[in-house]
Amino acid sequence: MAKRLLFITGTPATGKSTLAEKLVKEYGNASLYNLNALVLKHKLFLGKDSEDGAVIANIRKLKTLVKDIFRKDKADLVIIEGHLLCELKMKVYTLVLREHLPIILKRLKKRKYSTSKIRDNVVSEALDYCGITADNNGQNVHELISSEIRSARKLMLQIERGRLKNEKISLANEFVTLMKSKSNRKYAI
Repeated sequence: MAKRLLFITGTPATGKSTLAEKLVKEYGNASLYNLNALVLKHKLFLGKDSEDGAVIANIRKLKTLVKDIFRKDKADLVIIEGHLLCELKMKVYTLVLREHLPIILKRLKKRKYSTSKIRDNVVSEALDYCGITADNNGQNVHELISSEIRSARKLMLQIERGRLKNEKISLANEFVTLMKSKSNRKYAI
């Protein structure tokens, strides 16, 4: 079998790390890398966001690092997970994890994200920022609702056999419903 690279991307709290770990366990001869950890380890940042102190990654250098990792890693399958992967212009098989907006909202609150960060991430998820950006960057995009994935083994088989459907997921109705709720108005645009 030819060596393969798999990106798992999506907005924060969609379940990227959880799915990536399950796929590595299921596949066997696979390596897993977390993009955020790579950015920090290799100091691939341009600075920090003045609003929230988030690190601003150097996308050009990140792309070079990802290519080097894939070239040097001996595993049959190299999985890299992180929300910034959609920004890389690469021809690569990409799982864009999506999640229902009430679940995203609950997870982000539990992580104690600020109101503005929650708003930004809920809006990004509703608009499918990661899916559209990855597609525009030439990635082979497959969108999945993470809470609806029942079996990592079955998913891995679908990927290996090229049988994973390539469907776009719309969360627009969920967004409208979420914004009509009085308790969630502070997350509106």
